[in-house]
Amino acid sequence: MTVAAQAVSFDVFLSYSSRDAAAVGRIAELLAHDGLEPWFDRWCLTPGRPWQEELAAGLEASSTCAVFVGPGDVGDWSREEVAVALDRAAKQRDFRLFLVLLPGLPDPFEVGSLTPFLSTRTWVDFRRGLDDSRALQALVNAVKGVPLGPEVPLRARDDVCPYRGLQAFDE
Repeated sequence: MTVAAQAVSFDVFLSYSSRDAAAVGRIAELLAHDGLEPWFDRWCLTPGRPWQEELAAGLEASSTCAVFVGPGDVGDWSREEVAVALDRAAKQRDFRLFLVLLPGLPDPFEVGSLTPFLSTRTWVDFRRGLDDSRALQALVNAVKGVPLGPEVPLRARDDVCPYRGLQAFDE
């Protein structure tokens, strides 16, 4: 029975090069700790089943796709997953596809090195390390489809009365 046949759904499909498996595995653990359900091949593939079919079923059962870009670029199978995810994103407007930059990538990131269809996507930046709490929050928000907001909370202005009807009257 495939993942899709089991009627299992996932919050995010994790597409990555095998060279980045340790980093992506750590991020999968962090996502799970935050209450999200990632499709991570090391957790979800069934021994003895055709893994290509299970990859496709896992992607279909996921509401978003995170494409991890490490120092070695995206892997060969990740390119295949990305092609399927891009096709789905073009057909289903609610399916989100975004990049996750891993430690070891140069700064600034050269977006032109990606396929043109990925170069237009926004990304989550873990280049400062996997323990970057702001990057983790950005990833969680990307999966949930909500904006991150400002890095520093906005201060309330003392010179603006939030209740116009309660402004002081002058003579």
